[in-house]
Amino acid sequence: MPSTQSVLQLPVRKSARCAAKAKQSSKSPTNSKRALFDENNTRRIHRVSKRLFSADDASAPSDGDESHHSPTSQSPKKAREIPRHENMVSLCLSTPDTSLYQKAKQNLTSQSSVRVVGRQREMETMKDFLHSHLRAGSSGSLYVSGAPGTGKTACLSQILESSKNLFKFQYVFVNCMTLQSSSAIYQKIISGLDLSPACSNHLETIRRRLAAKGHPMIIVMDEIDQLDSKNQTVLYSLFELPQLKNSRAIIFGIANALDLTDRVLPHLQAYGCRPTLLHFAPYSRDEIVAILMDRLSECHAVIQPQAIQFCARKIAACTGDVRKALDICRRAVEVVERSTKTQQVLVPRPEHGYNLGSPKKASLKVVNMAHISSVLADVFGSSAMGSKDLNATLPLQQKLLLCTLVALLKVKKLRDVLLGKLQEAYMRICQRHQCSTDQSDFQSLSTLLESRGLITVKRHKELRLSKVSLRVDEKEVEYVLQDKALLAACLNDSAIL
Repeated sequence: MPSTQSVLQLPVRKSARCAAKAKQSSKSPTNSKRALFDENNTRRIHRVSKRLFSADDASAPSDGDESHHSPTSQSPKKAREIPRHENMVSLCLSTPDTSLYQKAKQNLTSQSSVRVVGRQREMETMKDFLHSHLRAGSSGSLYVSGAPGTGKTACLSQILESSKNLFKFQYVFVNCMTLQSSSAIYQKIISGLDLSPACSNHLETIRRRLAAKGHPMIIVMDEIDQLDSKNQTVLYSLFELPQLKNSRAIIFGIANALDLTDRVLPHLQAYGCRPTLLHFAPYSRDEIVAILMDRLSECHAVIQPQAIQFCARKIAACTGDVRKALDICRRAVEVVERSTKTQQVLVPRPEHGYNLGSPKKASLKVVNMAHISSVLADVFGSSAMGSKDLNATLPLQQKLLLCTLVALLKVKKLRDVLLGKLQEAYMRICQRHQCSTDQSDFQSLSTLLESRGLITVKRHKELRLSKVSLRVDEKEVEYVLQDKALLAACLNDSAIL
């Protein structure tokens, strides 16, 4: 019986098979291109196979020792794991840098800058008036009018400051809003000019000092419409100072009303004491933009240019008060700053030697139009500012209370009234027009008006002493409510107040 011999084929490494195949093919007649391809392919496969096997394993066989390979050796070994303690960096929580926000808020305050942007024509008029009287040693008076926030006081303050190096003079600045009574202004002038009282009559002391020889004396009175006295004797006496013999007085009166001297002081013209008039118009959109850009020159990246344009356009359309524009931008920066402070990022601890300030810093969160719009809505609320439907949205009782407040502020020439005084006037108006109400109704009405953003109530421990003021423009409210006969009668009925 013939014997049969079986041959067992053991698995051979792929690299060895390729090498054998390449050796066999080299003996057969082939073209040069095929031989070059096989040689390159063999080398590439050999490199791949070497990477698949760990170089750290001492038991791994070489390419020539094929007899030690088993089928399980075909699969690649796992890469050596790196211990966890290697290359680990300790991290800590860090908050973003908010110093730029702080700088922007500081520059957006009303008192942060002495430099005045714009108002060249008005400043030239004020400077010419002042310098001409200082050179001639003569006296005079100038009445500066304009809506709040139009730069009246800032312009005059800058001119006086720059004139100190050119002329010798004494001057005193009096804010009439801070006076407890109209006659208290005389004592303020005496102390501000370092005058020693010559007699018990303060006005007579001022008159004697102004007529004596010496340097010119400049008296600046801001908010002079608050000097409410019987027959306006205080205002008349002050504007008459430049007409005294040998007087060295230069008077500057500042107020909001354009016609104050003609309406409140009609006899100045007859006495020959009528002051020179200068009016400051409300700021335009472009002027407000220029002021905001100037304030943000050191930190312009905080607010988007489109947001500045949006804010300026809204304020110019409402009041032209640049102080409101500054306040709105500052509040918007505060909103963004608060949201930024709540964000925390992971950074390496300083002890690891990493440069935390470079090479790439986190982008700064900026104020956009949405932030400005939100603050504008919060400031003006659903008030008459920008809303022509005040009559449709307010109940009659709330309209009456709002009219009472407007009439009180208009007649008394105040910026706020006591809650008790407002309630008394409101009750008299309701009785006169036969509208029923009681004390509890009044308290709820005032709360509703405050929640609508129309009034502001400064709380006092004694409720009647709380101060109430308008949060919107008085002229706007008066104009919107004039179309109702009852409301118009309340606005114009000053006798009952």
